[in-house]
Amino acid sequence: MHHMRMRRDALFTFILAGSCAGCLSLLGPMPLSDAEQRGKTLLSSALRTNVGTMQSCASCHGDDATGGIGPDIRAADATHLQAHAQGDAPMPVKYPDLTAADFEDLEAYLSQLCAAAADCTIGADHDHDGGA
Repeated sequence: MHHMRMRRDALFTFILAGSCAGCLSLLGPMPLSDAEQRGKTLLSSALRTNVGTMQSCASCHGDDATGGIGPDIRAADATHLQAHAQGDAPMPVKYPDLTAADFEDLEAYLSQLCAAAADCTIGADHDHDGGA
C-alpha cells in the first residue's frame, strides 16, 4: 500500500508540474470521503416523507442526480437542498427527518458528481422545471 501511495504522490507531483496533461485519468476514480459516501447513501435510500410514504431523492432526481421528474441537483448546496426538502421552496414531498449534517453530506456527494461532469458548475442555479 505504501508503495502505491508513493507512486500516486509522484504522479500528482508530475501532473501539478504540468508535465502530463490528462494523466490524472490514469489513476481511476478517487475513493469517496466518508461524507460523500453518506451523501451517496442518502441520495439512493428510501426516506420517510411528510405524506407518510418512503421515497428516495434519486426517485425524482435520478441515480446520478442529473434530473428526471425533478431537476438536476448536482450543483445545489446544503442550504438550497434543505430549503426545498424541508422549507417553503417548491418540492412535491418534504423530508422532515433529515438533519443539517445530512444536507452537508448530500452536498459533499453532489459536489463530487458535479466536479466530475463537464456539464455542471458547482454553485450554479438549476432548472426547477426538471427533466433530463
